[in-house]
Amino acid sequence: MRHFSFFSTALGLVASLSLFGCSSDDKPAGATCSGYDYSNYTPGATMYTLATDIQPLFSQSCALSMACHQTGSTHPPDLGPLTGTTPDATMLATIATSVRAASTEATGKSIVVPTKPQDSYMMNKVEDNLCMLSCMGTTTPPCGVKMPQVGDPLPAADQAKLRDWIAQGAK
Repeated sequence: MRHFSFFSTALGLVASLSLFGCSSDDKPAGATCSGYDYSNYTPGATMYTLATDIQPLFSQSCALSMACHQTGSTHPPDLGPLTGTTPDATMLATIATSVRAASTEATGKSIVVPTKPQDSYMMNKVEDNLCMLSCMGTTTPPCGVKMPQVGDPLPAADQAKLRDWIAQGAK
């Protein structure tokens, strides 16, 4: 019986370590590593643009309010107006600049790295690859929170569109 108790305790310890293996002192506790696997990724043939394809996704899922990433919010990046408002050329340029900026939350990450979705902070957040993030001075959200926080997750087809847009140069 004593051997069973030791085995049971050891097995529990191994299971606990494997479940929380993504966590470290500079990463959010419980951050997940369940995101997209880029090992066999090839961008699709359809070319996407910020104005036509991506900004509408931002409006529907990311720029929901001033508490999110709507134009005028204090939460970077600026991803444009709510659904139903078509951004003009100036606003699109602001969005393009905003998504190429360095993250204010994740150490050494840019929000979007053109041609490299796997290195883009935005994709880490959308795809739930949060264990890859080192938060600046904190191990708590928002660095380690899957996006969008409000509403349903971005559907797989929209995630693929965003991923491909970044891989194509995020233009």
